[in-house]
Amino acid sequence: MSDDYAALKKAAKPTIKRFKEPIGVGNYTTEQAIRVWLWHANGIDIPGLSKQEVDAIVGRVNMDNDLINFAMVLGKLSKQPAGYVKPDKFWTAGSVATDLVKATKGARAQFLAEWKSNADVIFSEENMNKIEAIYGTRFREALEDMLYRMENGTNRPKGVDREVNSFLNWINGSVATVMFFNTRSALLQMMSTVNFINFEDNNIFKAAKAFANQPQFWKDFAMLYNSDMLKQRRAGTKIDVSASEISAAAQAAGGKVEAVISKLLDLGFTPTQIADSLAIAMGGSTFYRNRVNKYLKEGMTKSEAESKAFEDFQEIAEETQQSSRPDLISKQQAGTLGRLILSWQNTPMQMTRLTKKALSDIVNGRGDLKSNISRVLYYGAMQNVLFGMLQSGLMFTMFGDDQDEEEERRKGQRIANGVLDSILRGTGIYGAAAATIKNVIMKWAEEHDKGFGRQDWSKVAQEVVNLSPPMGAKLRKIMNAIKTYEYNEDTIDKMDWSPNNPAWNVLGNVLEAGANIPLARIMNKAANIELAIQEGLEHGKEQHSSLDGASGMLALKMLSLKKLREQRGKRELTNVRLAKQLELDAARSRVTVSSVKTRQTTLTDCATHTNNIKQSARYVMITWRAFFYSIT
Repeated sequence: MSDDYAALKKAAKPTIKRFKEPIGVGNYTTEQAIRVWLWHANGIDIPGLSKQEVDAIVGRVNMDNDLINFAMVLGKLSKQPAGYVKPDKFWTAGSVATDLVKATKGARAQFLAEWKSNADVIFSEENMNKIEAIYGTRFREALEDMLYRMENGTNRPKGVDREVNSFLNWINGSVATVMFFNTRSALLQMMSTVNFINFEDNNIFKAAKAFANQPQFWKDFAMLYNSDMLKQRRAGTKIDVSASEISAAAQAAGGKVEAVISKLLDLGFTPTQIADSLAIAMGGSTFYRNRVNKYLKEGMTKSEAESKAFEDFQEIAEETQQSSRPDLISKQQAGTLGRLILSWQNTPMQMTRLTKKALSDIVNGRGDLKSNISRVLYYGAMQNVLFGMLQSGLMFTMFGDDQDEEEERRKGQRIANGVLDSILRGTGIYGAAAATIKNVIMKWAEEHDKGFGRQDWSKVAQEVVNLSPPMGAKLRKIMNAIKTYEYNEDTIDKMDWSPNNPAWNVLGNVLEAGANIPLARIMNKAANIELAIQEGLEHGKEQHSSLDGASGMLALKMLSLKKLREQRGKRELTNVRLAKQLELDAARSRVTVSSVKTRQTTLTDCATHTNNIKQSARYVMITWRAFFYSIT
């Protein structure tokens, strides 16, 4: 239906442009008149409209053949038995788009009638009692909840009230602001291309052979990328529970303020959507071709082999990629508590389920032993390690410099800790709680070792709040706004109001945390573009003529950061030496506390002499942060 409506809008652009124009009857628009014409033509009562108003509006539409033709095609593509979606008493606040959203929801019961009939027989009350007796009450509850979500096409639990729904929407918005044009996430998404490799018909050698046949490979790639499955996955953002609901809200919110924000956030998933489809189509092309060849050898016809191969491809894609399919998420993920704690955990939880299934198959002697062992190794360890290495590798590449042994050790610890976090959070809410306790203890130890005066206990509090990733993201944005303001309070008024002004960072982070408006990320992107124009093109050409574009910009920022590190190192070394000297003097002369305070004042005066370096370093840091956040 969405494809049909998109084609209709493309073919009838002049009519679409007239949607908001008045029809000449009351305050009704052309769009509303088309809907009224359809309801009248199909004998459907329209709440709130008198017969005179209906006749007047219908008469206006009848005078325009373009509107009549548009309305007739719209009625057909709605696929409603009554001819079009029936209006409610608030129909004037809706639109053609919201009508079609309602049409898809109403048609779900019709399309799933056979499935519902089979489900009612298989999962009858008698059978559900037997299942509960064998597997327990919680298993039955999870099964019933999954069947409800499958039947209704929603990942929200039944019985959720208006206030809870509003809160869940706010949480979803937090996820969306983090993912808004997140290019790093999109790049890391591509690693899932290898999910289609196996030890059987699509092992690395057969996959390479299929890839070598370039004409066939790209033909299969185009077919898969443009398949209904991937089109719907991109159109509805079916890669994450929160993302799918943001997309649904964008389609259903009509012309409200919430609609503008939802559509903006939905647009922000575009890089991840494209990368997700590219990864599936790239990895799936060799799998699909080798699976077709396998079925042809088994005696199937070409059409049968292609149909069965596509079903296999679709099942693997949904199992191993992020998915918001109701039967592929757990009861915890769908629940209110899961929205708070298990955001961004679709992939880890799916990998954990695949690992558990493979281990169960090994224990019970099911399937191919070699394939099951490979699944345990890949989904249970290798993918987490690979993801952590790529993520850390990207980050440390951004920060430049050759790493010393201590830095390499920390890098390894971060990767190991990230892998452990993924495994723990992949087990669900209790695993997430265990990961949070671990991280709180580690952060406490890290701050404790810094010594008095250099500790930042807010970082420990941040780890506690990180039990809920969306709430942790909101707290980080608020803290970033506070620290940015305090750090740049004297310079904000002296700068112009270009994207480089820290005031935008403060305002953007506050709006992102409170209203889910991704202003900070938009301003970071804009600041990066401005910096590239002002500095990267000129200064980069002078000092890095061999680099251009992003490479020149990156090299410039790496040098700036290196210089900043050197300045910070000298300043910190000076402060440490002065502090040690102060302690030594106090011990030797047994000076009074007041004398020590006098020397501390001297230390403060010495630090003041480095103010000029500190001020210039601020601008370098702001510039670097703008570049770093714009690509994350």
